[in-house]
Amino acid sequence: MKRALASLVASAMLLFALAGCSNGNNPAENPAASPTSPPASSTQAAEPVTISVGVPTAPPALPVLHMMEAGLLGENVTIDLNVWNSPEELLAMVQGGEHDLYAFPLTVVSTLYNKGLDVRLMNVNTWGVTYFMTTDPAFETWADLAGKTVYIPLQSSPPDALTQYFLNEAGLTVGEDVEIVYASTAEVAALLASGEAEYATLIEPQVTSAMSQNSEVRRALSFEEEWQRVTGTDTMIPNAGFGTTQGFIDENPELTEQFQAAYAESVQWVLDHPAEAAALAEEHLGMKAAVVEAAIPNMGLTFKSAQDAWGELDTFYNLLNDFDPSMIGGKLPTTGYTMRGKAALWLRRALGVGLLLGVWQLASLCFSPLVLPPVPQVAGTLAWLIREPDFWPTVGTTLLRLALGLGIGIAVGSILGLLFGLCPKLEDVGAPFIHVLQSVPPVCWVVLALVWFGFNGWPCVFIVAASTIPTVVINLSHGVRGVDPELLEMARLYRFSRRKVLLHVTLPSIRPYFLSALEIVVGGGWKLAVMGEVLTTNSGIGGAITTARLNIQPDAIIAWAFLLVAGCFITQKLVCLLLSRRGGAPC
Repeated sequence: MKRALASLVASAMLLFALAGCSNGNNPAENPAASPTSPPASSTQAAEPVTISVGVPTAPPALPVLHMMEAGLLGENVTIDLNVWNSPEELLAMVQGGEHDLYAFPLTVVSTLYNKGLDVRLMNVNTWGVTYFMTTDPAFETWADLAGKTVYIPLQSSPPDALTQYFLNEAGLTVGEDVEIVYASTAEVAALLASGEAEYATLIEPQVTSAMSQNSEVRRALSFEEEWQRVTGTDTMIPNAGFGTTQGFIDENPELTEQFQAAYAESVQWVLDHPAEAAALAEEHLGMKAAVVEAAIPNMGLTFKSAQDAWGELDTFYNLLNDFDPSMIGGKLPTTGYTMRGKAALWLRRALGVGLLLGVWQLASLCFSPLVLPPVPQVAGTLAWLIREPDFWPTVGTTLLRLALGLGIGIAVGSILGLLFGLCPKLEDVGAPFIHVLQSVPPVCWVVLALVWFGFNGWPCVFIVAASTIPTVVINLSHGVRGVDPELLEMARLYRFSRRKVLLHVTLPSIRPYFLSALEIVVGGGWKLAVMGEVLTTNSGIGGAITTARLNIQPDAIIAWAFLLVAGCFITQKLVCLLLSRRGGAPC
């Protein structure tokens, strides 16, 4: 039996690792370096390091070119620059884990995050670079576009989303009143310059390029001014920023901060040295130097960490979410998708704990210590328990039973959940079994487990496993059925193997469901394991609580309760840390 249990536990750990290999969820926050951070060049990597960076031929790429040229990350750090030309190509890059850092349109990064991919926004660096361009001298307002065709680069990008928003505000419906044609940024600029396109949304430097080639091309509407009009603010439109994955942040925290600081420094360098920056753009990206130099003052290059830019980001995402949630991935992204500090969060939690302790202490003045012992008494008992020689063996016994129960439950539940999600007919057969496990009260399992295993601790393992399986099965099966069809279609177009689809599409998509199940079963597992010990054995934490009850020691019972809360919290964080270090999202 022990060999079987060991095998099941090994399977559980394999599934943990498999889920962790995904890119992908729910959210952690890390401080971002500010523009005032020490120069990145002051710190060098101990060993040669190459970081792969994905960029478009657009403003966010220019500071990276200076970072490469000036060696701002240190002489031992090499930047491998890779160009993406469409959001679809960017998605495939992120999905396949091809690069370490990316320049993201803000609508794209929120969509990827909401779809379960492991992306984190580091900064916002491009603001208000979008204009509505035309060769029609009579055009004045959005309403004039009724019955017209509008060309837009980068489908699902901020320019696309805002164009559709402004058209809708003017009473025009895309597909009915206005036709939209998507093409690459360079293609839209060429069509506008040649006169084949009469109306187009365009960004710098292509705006300057089109105007230099055709004198009839003009900036008809500034998205910046339109944004300020509809929002009633004087803020700029956040357009694009740099991001990475939480896995990269966890593995390279110092390098991540170096990149952030070096990028902030390089943004200012580009603004101060437009000719030199334009020459780099021509050398590395094939962009015309004269056009880039002329466009740099209008490119909207301004560095803000994601934390500092959250106000503008929140306004931007709320406006688009109210108009069409699908533009940002179906819902508002949480602050977890940005690199943010934890100080404020922990301060609020500390205040909550302080309030709880204060109410408890006041309440203890109204009751006997045998009913509600005061805080100092419980704290003293807690300190005494931790110093006792048998404390760690007692905790270790419970922890072992919990780990065995969770390992078995997660292994079995994960296998069944994946199978049920992939094969609905199989789910129809197995659903009654799962519903029985879910519906039977744990105390009933205790009685049966006593008959099957006796008073030896195994009933605790059984109770935890039996209660874990249905939660994991239900969550994972729902997750598999909820995989975005667009991601599956993209994987098919790129000819992903079944294994790659599983690793890079299915598992990243179901990761939030898996993490949610873990949070539930780990917390519930502690309670069930201790309950089983109280009812079936006199060892472990449950046995210690039983002893305290028999000796009428409410302070010891409460102290053990606090230790259970701490154990649950630490266990959840350790599991989340394991997953995030393997490429999953942090907790």
